[in-house]
Amino acid sequence: MISLTVNGRNLQFDEELSGSQLLEKLDRNAKTLVIEHNGKIIPVAEFLESMVRDGDELELVTLVGGG
Repeated sequence: MISLTVNGRNLQFDEELSGSQLLEKLDRNAKTLVIEHNGKIIPVAEFLESMVRDGDELELVTLVGGG
């Protein structure tokens, strides 16, 4: 079991996940996100291929268009 902090919420999962698996479980669209992983903003493509591990902290910020 792993424990992650996502946008200030503690979440638990049965196993390590890839970034894309995590976003799928959270029903989030990678095309509209800025991702901070353990204090560093990283490219979405890099996050999708990386693994999230026990204790990781994530901030998922949704970009909103308007004018």
